[in-house]
Parts: sequence; C-alpha cells; structure tokens
Amino acid sequence: MDRLGLVKSLVVYTQSHVKRRGGLLMAPAPIAYIEIEQNGSSTDLFLLILEFLINPLDCGSLRQLRSRTWGTLKALGVKLLIVNNADLLSFKALTELVRITEKLKISIVLAGSPYLNDVIDPKLDKKKKYATIHNTFLKQHPYNILNKENIATVIAEWEKSLGWKQPLNLASDNATIAVLEESSQGQLRVLYENLREVAIWKVDNPKAEINPHNVSVALGFCYQPISKL
Repeated sequence: MDRLGLVKSLVVYTQSHVKRRGGLLMAPAPIAYIEIEQNGSSTDLFLLILEFLINPLDCGSLRQLRSRTWGTLKALGVKLLIVNNADLLSFKALTELVRITEKLKISIVLAGSPYLNDVIDPKLDKKKKYATIHNTFLKQHPYNILNKENIATVIAEWEKSLGWKQPLNLASDNATIAVLEESSQGQLRVLYENLREVAIWKVDNPKAEINPHNVSVALGFCYQPISKL
C-alpha cells in the first residue's frame, strides 16, 4: 500500500495542520499521527501517541499511560487521530481507540493494508468480539492508484521541485505521460522512482532529446516494433 503513497499523504496532511517550534508541538494541535511499526499492544499505542505529542512522561502502568494520553490529547485540542498500519494493533489496543473516540469525542482514522478489513470484520464467529470495533469504524475510503490526470500533475510538480534551468517538460507530451503511467501502474512511489531514472539518464545523456522512446530507454525497456501490414 505504501507504494501508492499512503504514508506520504498522511504525513503531508498532518504536517499541514500541525505546527512545531524548536521540536515542541504548538497548541492547538488538531491532528495527531502515529505509525504502528510492529504488532502493537495498548501500551505501544499510548507510547506512540505520547511521543507524537512530545510528552516526556512515557513510563508507568497502563492505567497511568491511558490517563496521561487522554489528558495530553485534551490539553492540545486534538480533534483527529490518524493511526497508520492499524492492522498491526491488538484487539485490546483497538478497543482503547474505541474508548478514545467515545469518551474524548476525537475522530479516529484507521489506515493500513486491505488486511485491516479482515481484522475488524465481525462476520466470522471468532470475530464477533470485534463487532463494537467494526461498528465504530464503518466508513471506508479505498486509496486507489493514480489516474492519468493525477500522474500528469505529479510529474509537473516533481519537475518544479528540481528547479532545472532547462526542464524536461515530461508532462507536456501525452505519449510520454502514457509511458510513465504504464511503467508505474499508477503507483506514486514507483512513479517517483521512474522519474528519478529519467533525470539520471538525462544527466548522463545531456544532448539526448526527451521523447517517449528515450524515456522508455531510460526506464530500461523499449517500445515493441510494429508489425508491417
């Protein structure tokens, strides 16, 4: 899923709403973002939230951590908590998130792989205990691949970030965009990797023209010859 740029999108969205000064989180901080790195317990969940909120008191019992986390969330005015890789959370940790949204009235977004749906799906008998969790997070939004228009926009913005005096103008040619669309299959990270390959190839071949064929060569493949009629 990360190859679709999910993590990058979540981080950019969070940073656009949260301000820091000298490493300190400035209040109000309407959004908090955490990323689960491994199978996460309730303790892991609270420690990650406290780490994002720059609360140095990260020790104590589970009850103390819960109280400290709730208090810090309220003090900083957090309205939205984004939890990435939520499919790695334990049942108890997910239950803690339900309590946060019910008691503190904080909206929570669970992000992760498609496996997340299987984790909280209560249809199977063994998953019935997940019914409350499932009913808390009913709304879903699939993170889809980029379409052709999105790809053209990403390419244009990426070129601006290069700041080259002689831009590649990749987004000005529909055929070139089509080559990059095919090579990346609409995945954001793959598209960035391909764009870097094209830029490196151009540096190595400064006199070469940027066209669909040469972009294909830069990416390591070429068009197939057209059979004669």
